Amino acid sequence: MADFFAQLVEFINSTQIPAQFHQVDVKGLFTNGWFMIPFLGLVSYQLFKQAFNNLILIGIGLAVWVFTGTHYVQQIRVNGEIQMDKVLPVVAVAIVTLGIIVYVYFIRSDD
Repeated sequence: MADFFAQLVEFINSTQIPAQFHQVDVKGLFTNGWFMIPFLGLVSYQLFKQAFNNLILIGIGLAVWVFTGTHYVQQIRVNGEIQMDKVLPVVAVAIVTLGIIVYVYFIRSDD
């Protein structure tokens, strides 16, 4: 199983997906009509359908994306080593995020 994950990580790194995420121009993205019109259409459609679970998931995705772009998160790894004193808040954000997702999709019912 570990070999599978090693191959998966190697594949993701070979496609340069992490580098592409780091090079996203957030201001340019949210001022670009080719992104904003479909995005606002998606959010409007979810509001029309009253699919609040999907809206919460979209909001969580955007919030985690913004959090991972902060200076704090980018300073966790210095010279290839993880700074253990900075990991706890990142783990806390992950736990809260997973807790919200579990609550919304498994505990709270949207009859």
